[in-house]
Amino acid sequence: MISRLSISKNIIYFLPIGILLILIAGFRPIGIDGDSLAYAGALVFEINFIDKEPAFWIINEFNKYIFGGNEQTFFLIFAILGVWLKLIAINKYSSNVILSVFVYISFFFILQEMTQIRAGIAIAIFIIALNDIVEKDFRKFSFKILLASLFHYSAIFFIFFYFINHKKLSKVFYALLPIFGIVVMHYDLMNQFIFNIAQFLPSFISEKIFIYYELQKLNKLDIINPINLGNFLLLLVLYFNILFVDESKYSIIFIKMLSIGFFILFTFSFIEVFAYRLANYMFFSIVFLIPYIVTKFKQELFLWILISIYLLYSLFKNIFVLLNI
Repeated sequence: MISRLSISKNIIYFLPIGILLILIAGFRPIGIDGDSLAYAGALVFEINFIDKEPAFWIINEFNKYIFGGNEQTFFLIFAILGVWLKLIAINKYSSNVILSVFVYISFFFILQEMTQIRAGIAIAIFIIALNDIVEKDFRKFSFKILLASLFHYSAIFFIFFYFINHKKLSKVFYALLPIFGIVVMHYDLMNQFIFNIAQFLPSFISEKIFIYYELQKLNKLDIINPINLGNFLLLLVLYFNILFVDESKYSIIFIKMLSIGFFILFTFSFIEVFAYRLANYMFFSIVFLIPYIVTKFKQELFLWILISIYLLYSLFKNIFVLLNI
């Protein structure tokens, strides 16, 4: 008996969007973004697990064997992995996949698929692994976190995320957590502590911390105030969801992620690159939390228009930053 082949309507949406995004990220001119020249230069270096993670070198060796070390195919491989893993996560968790894809493209596509390509894949794997928290499958969760850490070592920090309670939300605690982070940032309470414990961390992590710290002391890293309009609007997303949470198994996880993300961002803001890198794992939750907001309003069209305007503004802002306009 031949079964009928059914095609999910989401696949119909995702296929052309995914292919387009992969082509844009994979075939972008090398040097148009901040990191691609450095990546291209690293392809001819000897393997160094302090400088780059194992997955980077594995993909590089695969690219050499199959494509003769072509730089463009190297970036194409990363684009395929980054984009499709993100779309898999969106299809799995989103209450409105079209809006989630729009949020992803506006906030994260350029950053994670065209600049921070190693972290971009690690973030996608981490998001996909959240289902293992709900299913209480530590073996699968830890495997995915270890896999993510092969793309970016920072992912290993989130092995502890398995123990988060996905069934209950303490609204007061998670509402106050970002504010507590601002207090810690204001009084510089974490600076000396983190550098004191860094020496006891594994070398591949401590080296990164000390590199970021030295670069910052030499004023070679851009300093951005984490208390700004963009983050204020994202805080509104957080607090709206806290107030009107429907307490579904995933919405609670995403709310906690965003709250923890702000705490990380503010608390570790003295090493801005490090803070944003860790916080970006958590901030990807807005891809799912913004659609939750839409479901709470009767006048969805009006809210769609407002959100679309803001997302378009964010997209063009990121494009202008990319092109140095």
